[in-house]
Amino acid sequence: MEFKLTLINFLSKLLNIFKTNTYCNFRILMFHNIEIKNFQLLESNLKALKKTYNFIDPNKFDMDNNYPKGKKNLLITFDDGFKSNFFFANTVLKKLKIKGIFFIVSDLISSNNYKKKKVLKNIFPQKSFSDEIKYDAMTWSDLRNLEKMGHVIGAHTKSHLRLADIKSLSILKNQILSPINTFKKNQIKKPIFFAYSFGDFYSFNKKCFNIAKDKYEFIFSGIRGDNKNFNKVLFRDNIEDNYTFEMINFFIRGYSDFLYKNFRKIILSF
Repeated sequence: MEFKLTLINFLSKLLNIFKTNTYCNFRILMFHNIEIKNFQLLESNLKALKKTYNFIDPNKFDMDNNYPKGKKNLLITFDDGFKSNFFFANTVLKKLKIKGIFFIVSDLISSNNYKKKKVLKNIFPQKSFSDEIKYDAMTWSDLRNLEKMGHVIGAHTKSHLRLADIKSLSILKNQILSPINTFKKNQIKKPIFFAYSFGDFYSFNKKCFNIAKDKYEFIFSGIRGDNKNFNKVLFRDNIEDNYTFEMINFFIRGYSDFLYKNFRKIILSF
């Protein structure tokens, strides 16, 4: 991980020196758990981004490409439903007047310890959880408060399974669609945004797409790219909470987009 961060930081500084021409039309940032020790760094990075980029309010996000043309636009999103996201929204985002989308794994919210451990294992297949407080989840009350603050709650499947690996059609539909009823039961607005679990190309296929597209207005991936044209599937840049400002710019300027070109082409053909 340290080598990856060092390499990205080096490349971003090198490309900045050569002033490589890039343009951000509409990039979507994807965050996960935000460690408290990185709150200040991320706040500083968002402040710096606000000087150059227009942050879109997801409440004004629609099929009519409702974002300022001729500007560099960003949308901020958070995946899974960790408590740290609520704290970050209630402090940093509130201070910066930035609204975001919080994609929730419905089984993780207000779950008992057994169910929580099961979902966390789905989210982090390679990790062991000796420090569960670090991955504490939000409550439905937290989500209702986020809505009151002007943020939007989106669906991120029922229990964070890899959708493309599910053979049973009924289980697949339940994973994608059951959050809609769960949101209603817990007094959360009907979700129009859906982010599929894991977000990579291999976790989503046309069968998954056909199920999701009938109930959600937009589907969010974790595949990097600029959303210069509004499509049913949108691309997002995964950003770690400990990235430097230069490293964030490396991705939102599209320096690594070429690696995902074929993936974007195939997923847009669904």
